Amino acid sequence: MEERHMSTDENTNPARRLSRLKAVFIDGVISIVPFILIVYDDPIVRFLGFVALVCFIMIQFTLLSRAGQTIGKRIRGVMVVKTGTSQNGGFITNVLLRAIPGTILSAIPTVGLVNALFIFRKDQRCIHDLIAGTEVIEV
Repeated sequence: MEERHMSTDENTNPARRLSRLKAVFIDGVISIVPFILIVYDDPIVRFLGFVALVCFIMIQFTLLSRAGQTIGKRIRGVMVVKTGTSQNGGFITNVLLRAIPGTILSAIPTVGLVNALFIFRKDQRCIHDLIAGTEVIEV
């Protein structure tokens, strides 16, 4: 059974590590489709893949800004909040300070692995959570 820690706001519980992993996996599987189309040999299919990727990113950023959730997080019942307040961080916190740096960190092989391994800290916050001042909680 997974060890649970209270978040800095005593009324919330941090999301389980496995729930966070499943949420990232769901988002990753969805995002694979546009990337497959982008590398396809046909220019029309490539264009459609690019359009699909832009739409996916816009949807994810909108969900993160308004609800603190991506598609995967919504399915798994977890959300991103400001640490200690349990309040949605909105566009600046959730997208500019958390999602974009998190994506960049994940693209750097060693740094991406270290970022992912931060989930095993007592507070279960990854590097991108520390940068943005966020945590992921159960809804």
